[in-house]
This record gives sequence, C-alpha cells and structure tokens, in this order.
Amino acid sequence: MQVEKLKELMEYNPLAGSITLKSSGRLLLPAEDGYCLVAMQDGKKKKYKFSKLCYSLFHNIDMLKTCKVIHKDLDPWNFRANNLVLLSTLQYKELKEALKNLQGGIRLQVHPTDVYSYKLFWYQSGVEKVKVVQDVVVAKRLEQRLLLKSSKILTKYCSVD
Repeated sequence: MQVEKLKELMEYNPLAGSITLKSSGRLLLPAEDGYCLVAMQDGKKKKYKFSKLCYSLFHNIDMLKTCKVIHKDLDPWNFRANNLVLLSTLQYKELKEALKNLQGGIRLQVHPTDVYSYKLFWYQSGVEKVKVVQDVVVAKRLEQRLLLKSSKILTKYCSVD
C-alpha cells in the first residue's frame, strides 16, 4: 500500500472515522466484510481493508500484510483514529486467543466417568488444553486464574482512552 498515492485520491477525517474521495467528494464506505474498493489513478481497482486504510492515512505509513489493525472498543464499524491500533501477527494471535477464552473457551465440566473430578478446558497456543482436577475448589481457582490472565491480555490491547 503506497500511502502517498492514496493521499492524492482521498482524505481521512480522524474524528469521524470517514474517508472522502477528493475527486467527487463522496464518502468511501466499507462493505460488510470490512473491505473497500479504491479506483487508482492508472484505472485499476484495488481492494483494501478499511481499518488498515484509515490507520495508514492517519499515521502516514505503508502497511505490511503481516500487520493487523484492531479496534480498541471491539466495534468493527468504529474507524476513528483513536480507536485503531496496529498489532504484529503474534500480538494479534494472543489477543484472539484471549478473546476466545473469555467468550466460552474457558469452561469447567464434571468428569464424565469420575463423579468427584472436574475437567477444565481452555485455549493455549492455538490448541484446546484439558486438565483433570480432583477438587472443585482447586478447579474453580484455576478457572478464575485463567479468566484473569485472558482479561489482562484483552485489556492490554483494547483499553479505550
């Protein structure tokens, strides 16, 4: 993505989170998948992720395909400059895993054969982990510790100003 060429074609409003085309004055809007089509000066059309486009225009940097732009408030339609954060691939995977754990990935179930045992499930390094615990108090404590760890990761990347 060459930001100089894009800045000639469009203008980004960081407070409203909108992009206006300089030639026609109309708003550039993302499709339902979060992408938008931009007609370049040479007549070709290119498809860009709208959040990456907004971040690139505001910070005046060329975006790499390996970097991810996330929304701090987790609202995929809020494109204001103070809501967009650039993450590396590893940070993005860590964030997605924490979000998956908080949305039901961490769960405690009664063991199917041993009545006095419990199975604790969670995601770690992209794999679902399972631990069998003999005591309900210890199992609940482990569950709370995993929930706290995931919420700290989510807060690190998604704290709203």
